[in-house]
Amino acid sequence: GVLATAGLVGGVLIGLGGLSWQTALLFGAIVAATDPVSVVAVFRKLGAPKRLAVIMEGESLFNDGSALVLFNLLLGIVVAGRFNFAESISEFVKVAVGGLLLGVAVGYLALGLLSRLTDYLTETLVTLIVAYGTFLLAEQLGLSPALAVVVAGLLVGNFAQDKVMSPTSRVAVGLSWELIGFLANSLIFLLVGLEIRAVNFSGLWGITLLGIAATLVSRVVIVGFFSWLNHLIRKETALPISWQVIMVWGGLRGALSLALALSLPVTLASGALFPDRDTLLVMTFGVILFTLLVQGLTVEPLLKKLKLNRLESQQLQLYEELRGRLLVARTLQQEAQARLTAGGGSAEVLEEYQEREAQVSQKLRELRLSNQLLEEEAMRAYRRRLLQLERSTIRDLQIQGIISEEIMRELWAEVDAKLTLLEEPVVETDILAKPDLAARKIIEDNSQA
Repeated sequence: GVLATAGLVGGVLIGLGGLSWQTALLFGAIVAATDPVSVVAVFRKLGAPKRLAVIMEGESLFNDGSALVLFNLLLGIVVAGRFNFAESISEFVKVAVGGLLLGVAVGYLALGLLSRLTDYLTETLVTLIVAYGTFLLAEQLGLSPALAVVVAGLLVGNFAQDKVMSPTSRVAVGLSWELIGFLANSLIFLLVGLEIRAVNFSGLWGITLLGIAATLVSRVVIVGFFSWLNHLIRKETALPISWQVIMVWGGLRGALSLALALSLPVTLASGALFPDRDTLLVMTFGVILFTLLVQGLTVEPLLKKLKLNRLESQQLQLYEELRGRLLVARTLQQEAQARLTAGGGSAEVLEEYQEREAQVSQKLRELRLSNQLLEEEAMRAYRRRLLQLERSTIRDLQIQGIISEEIMRELWAEVDAKLTLLEEPVVETDILAKPDLAARKIIEDNSQA
């Protein structure tokens, strides 16, 4: 997707904008990476399909690194003044794959180190060292720093926080990185403002608007083509058109594109000025402003128009809060029961947690009965868990040699089709007209699951 975006945007700007191939392709690489942080936040607020959020967030994680690798290769070609296709493709693969492998290695080393630490300040410091140390090491080895850091971060973020870190450490690490991310984004926008303050905008409006149009058109082509290709190769149900519309309109550009534009050198090794540097800065800033102010501010009404918002935010938050309190109460009750059975603990404490569970269960039951959409959402979650279990069971059967890989993929396709149908928008009138009494019964009977 990153390579195709750079090629499509570059082709439009060469053919219609009259830019040199170097400038056009560099701009294509700069705007190839998406930054849907604000869009995903809107998804959570409105209760949009989780799978859609995972697709957009996952795409952003990995195309950042790929766009950076491509940008550096193109920048090297512009600076050197020569281009070899086979050599460039080979370098791209080496840098990208090498970065991924380095990230895996550093991530596992960090997990081993974090498992031996108990101080939250030291653990926070280790995550900082992992991020910046991995970046510097990858640069020294000539690999992709961004991809290496992404993979190392995924390992530390998923495994260390769940299995190694204490609750205090998880809070400290989360707050520290939230602050660092906020500062980095703020500084990048400040720096780009300082960079373009002296640029003459006259004559650049037309090419900037063309750049915005090329970016949007390329997004339409990429999302549509790869959705079709995924359906063709994996035999899965095609992504709904409403999802594809949101993926196109929610493909915002942000901090990484600004950082790449800012990293363009002022002069070449020969001493000559870097070609079209001011043009690239203005075009990048224009695309980012458009995606943030136009696309970003209209994603929420578009989600509602496409009926991808399942629940009102306040109801959804209350529902999630009650579910969380219920699970906590049950876990603590089980622990209190186990200690009492073992001859320790206190019957009074156990009764306290049993009473808390009963109160939360009653509130959750009342909320579900007062809102059929919430009850439907609970049923979706239950069915989703069963389908995911079905998928992993099929995989186990293939590993054991009971079914072939071809049969496994056929069965997977059926499960994936059901998972996709679970994400289709719910129409409130249909639910109210035909209340799913069986679903209500299953939810009540399986509340312990």
